[in-house]
Amino acid sequence: MFKFGKLQDVIDNILRLDQEKIIITLISDDKILGFVADLNRTQLVDGFGSNDKNLPLYVDDDFFKTRAHAEAYQSWKKRISPSKTKPEGVMDFYINGQFHDTIETAFSTKGIILESGSEISDSVMDKSNNQALGLTTESRNELAKKILPSIINEVKRLILT
Repeated sequence: MFKFGKLQDVIDNILRLDQEKIIITLISDDKILGFVADLNRTQLVDGFGSNDKNLPLYVDDDFFKTRAHAEAYQSWKKRISPSKTKPEGVMDFYINGQFHDTIETAFSTKGIILESGSEISDSVMDKSNNQALGLTTESRNELAKKILPSIINEVKRLILT
Protein backbone atom coordinates (compact mmCIF):
# COMPACT_ATOMS: atom_id res chain seq x y z
CA MET A 1 0.00 0.00 0.00
CA PHE A 2 1.29 3.43 -0.99
CA LYS A 3 1.51 5.99 1.75
CA PHE A 4 0.37 9.51 0.93
CA GLY A 5 3.13 11.03 3.06
CA LYS A 6 5.82 9.58 0.78
CA LEU A 7 4.04 10.92 -2.32
CA GLN A 8 3.79 14.34 -0.71
CA ASP A 9 7.56 14.26 0.01
CA VAL A 10 8.27 13.52 -3.66
CA ILE A 11 5.94 16.32 -4.79
CA ASP A 12 7.59 18.74 -2.36
CA ASN A 13 11.05 17.73 -3.65
CA ILE A 14 9.92 18.30 -7.24
CA LEU A 15 8.66 21.78 -6.37
CA ARG A 16 11.98 22.61 -4.67
CA LEU A 17 14.12 21.61 -7.65
CA ASP A 18 16.49 24.36 -8.70
CA GLN A 19 16.82 23.54 -12.39
CA GLU A 20 19.39 26.24 -13.05
CA LYS A 21 21.60 25.04 -10.20
CA ILE A 22 21.45 21.45 -11.48
CA ILE A 23 22.46 22.47 -15.00
CA ILE A 24 25.21 24.83 -13.79
CA THR A 25 26.67 22.15 -11.52
CA LEU A 26 26.75 19.56 -14.28
CA ILE A 27 27.99 21.81 -17.09
CA SER A 28 30.73 23.38 -14.99
CA ASP A 29 32.35 19.96 -14.45
CA ASP A 30 35.91 19.86 -15.87
CA LYS A 31 35.16 16.75 -17.96
CA ILE A 32 32.21 18.46 -19.62
CA LEU A 33 34.20 21.64 -20.21
CA GLY A 34 36.96 19.54 -21.83
CA PHE A 35 34.35 17.81 -23.97
CA VAL A 36 33.11 21.22 -25.17
CA ALA A 37 36.66 22.25 -26.16
CA ASP A 38 37.04 18.95 -28.06
CA LEU A 39 33.74 19.53 -29.87
CA ASN A 40 34.99 22.96 -30.94
CA ARG A 41 38.30 21.53 -32.21
CA THR A 42 36.49 18.81 -34.15
CA GLN A 43 34.16 21.22 -35.90
CA LEU A 44 37.12 23.44 -36.84
CA VAL A 45 38.92 20.45 -38.38
CA ASP A 46 35.68 19.72 -40.25
CA GLY A 47 35.64 23.33 -41.50
CA PHE A 48 32.59 24.63 -39.63
CA GLY A 49 32.13 27.79 -37.62
CA SER A 50 29.77 28.24 -34.70
CA ASN A 51 27.14 29.65 -37.09
CA ASP A 52 26.75 26.18 -38.73
CA LYS A 53 28.34 27.48 -41.92
CA ASN A 54 31.63 26.62 -43.57
CA LEU A 55 34.61 28.63 -42.46
CA PRO A 56 36.14 30.97 -45.08
CA LEU A 57 38.07 29.69 -48.08
CA TYR A 58 41.85 29.85 -48.37
CA VAL A 59 41.51 31.62 -51.73
CA ASP A 60 39.69 34.47 -49.96
CA ASP A 61 42.41 34.92 -47.33
CA ASP A 62 44.35 38.13 -47.91
CA PHE A 63 47.40 36.50 -46.31
CA PHE A 64 48.12 34.91 -49.67
CA LYS A 65 49.57 37.29 -52.24
CA THR A 66 48.01 35.44 -55.18
CA ARG A 67 45.20 33.00 -55.81
CA ALA A 68 47.80 30.50 -57.06
CA HIS A 69 49.64 30.74 -53.72
CA ALA A 70 46.36 30.12 -51.84
CA GLU A 71 45.51 27.18 -54.08
CA ALA A 72 48.98 25.68 -53.58
CA TYR A 73 48.60 25.97 -49.81
CA GLN A 74 45.12 24.47 -50.03
CA SER A 75 46.49 21.50 -52.02
CA TRP A 76 49.30 21.01 -49.53
CA LYS A 77 46.83 21.08 -46.60
CA LYS A 78 44.67 18.52 -48.36
CA ARG A 79 47.69 16.20 -48.73
CA ILE A 80 48.88 16.48 -45.13
CA SER A 81 45.48 16.40 -43.44
CA PRO A 82 42.90 14.78 -45.70
CA SER A 83 39.31 15.07 -44.50
CA LYS A 84 36.20 13.27 -45.64
CA THR A 85 34.01 15.90 -44.04
CA LYS A 86 35.68 19.26 -44.71
CA PRO A 87 34.77 20.83 -48.04
CA GLU A 88 37.78 21.48 -50.26
CA GLY A 89 39.47 24.80 -49.75
CA VAL A 90 37.77 25.61 -46.44
CA MET A 91 40.04 26.87 -43.68
CA ASP A 92 40.47 24.86 -40.49
CA PHE A 93 42.89 27.25 -38.72
CA TYR A 94 45.26 24.39 -37.98
CA ILE A 95 48.58 25.89 -38.96
CA ASN A 96 50.99 24.55 -36.38
CA GLY A 97 48.41 23.34 -33.87
CA GLN A 98 48.87 26.32 -31.59
CA PHE A 99 45.37 27.76 -31.97
CA HIS A 100 43.64 24.39 -31.58
CA ASP A 101 45.89 23.35 -28.67
CA THR A 102 45.10 26.50 -26.72
CA ILE A 103 41.31 26.28 -26.97
CA GLU A 104 40.02 26.30 -23.42
CA THR A 105 36.66 26.53 -21.75
CA ALA A 106 35.55 28.34 -18.67
CA PHE A 107 32.20 28.57 -16.96
CA SER A 108 30.60 31.84 -15.95
CA THR A 109 27.14 33.06 -15.10
CA LYS A 110 26.70 33.67 -18.85
CA GLY A 111 27.40 30.01 -19.64
CA ILE A 112 30.35 28.22 -21.17
CA ILE A 113 33.01 30.49 -22.60
CA LEU A 114 35.41 29.24 -25.27
CA GLU A 115 38.68 31.08 -25.66
CA SER A 116 42.17 30.59 -26.99
CA GLY A 117 45.39 31.92 -25.55
CA SER A 118 47.18 31.60 -28.87
CA GLU A 119 49.07 34.57 -30.24
CA ILE A 120 47.08 34.15 -33.47
CA SER A 121 43.66 34.10 -31.77
CA ASP A 122 42.73 37.63 -32.80
CA SER A 123 43.69 36.92 -36.40
CA VAL A 124 41.74 33.63 -36.44
CA MET A 125 38.68 35.26 -34.95
CA ASP A 126 38.91 38.10 -37.47
CA LYS A 127 39.33 35.75 -40.45
CA SER A 128 36.45 33.54 -39.23
CA ASN A 129 34.10 36.49 -38.65
CA ASN A 130 34.17 35.55 -34.95
CA GLN A 131 32.89 32.05 -35.72
CA ALA A 132 35.97 29.95 -34.80
CA LEU A 133 35.12 29.71 -31.10
CA GLY A 134 31.66 28.45 -30.27
CA LEU A 135 29.57 25.38 -30.97
CA THR A 136 27.53 24.48 -34.01
CA THR A 137 23.98 23.21 -33.57
CA GLU A 138 25.25 19.66 -34.07
CA SER A 139 27.91 20.12 -31.39
CA ARG A 140 25.37 21.61 -28.97
CA ASN A 141 23.14 18.59 -29.58
CA GLU A 142 26.08 16.27 -28.84
CA LEU A 143 26.70 18.17 -25.62
CA ALA A 144 23.04 17.81 -24.64
CA LYS A 145 23.18 14.05 -25.29
CA LYS A 146 26.32 13.81 -23.17
CA ILE A 147 24.88 15.60 -20.13
CA LEU A 148 21.25 14.39 -20.30
CA PRO A 149 21.86 11.13 -18.38
CA SER A 150 23.60 13.09 -15.63
CA ILE A 151 20.70 15.55 -15.46
CA ILE A 152 18.19 12.69 -15.18
CA ASN A 153 20.23 10.97 -12.46
CA GLU A 154 20.63 14.17 -10.48
CA VAL A 155 16.90 14.99 -10.69
CA LYS A 156 16.02 11.44 -9.57
CA ARG A 157 18.45 11.72 -6.67
CA LEU A 158 17.01 15.04 -5.54
CA ILE A 159 13.39 13.98 -5.89
CA LEU A 160 13.70 10.64 -4.17
CA THR A 161 15.77 11.73 -1.18
